[in-house]
Amino acid sequence: MGANDVQVGGRHYAGEIQHWDLIERYGIGYLEGCATKYVQRWRKKNGAQDLQKAIHYVDKLLELYDEGCRIPRGIVPINVLQDFARVHELNVHEMGAIVSLCAWTCRANLESARNDIAQLLLTAGD
Repeated sequence: MGANDVQVGGRHYAGEIQHWDLIERYGIGYLEGCATKYVQRWRKKNGAQDLQKAIHYVDKLLELYDEGCRIPRGIVPINVLQDFARVHELNVHEMGAIVSLCAWTCRANLESARNDIAQLLLTAGD
């Protein structure tokens, strides 16, 4: 049995493409990984609080970028992100945020991710 066959505390990460594989296999940074984790699971776990956490991580990433001490790290190929979105039934804003965070090259990409997460947060109470 492998690590992907076990989950402690729920089933919100289950799927043929698991979040940690997406992050680790493509060298995505810690802040991006945390933000995308919360975006992926928010509907299945902690709702609006997960989206608020995701925004917090993006805000820290923006802060570090603006200080000149953070650059993009790995990039997940778009076909892998599309498969991930399909497996986890992500909507357009969830997919937009995750794509922006897993393939960012500039501040505008990070702002786009933050905007997508903010749009999700507006609907989280519905």
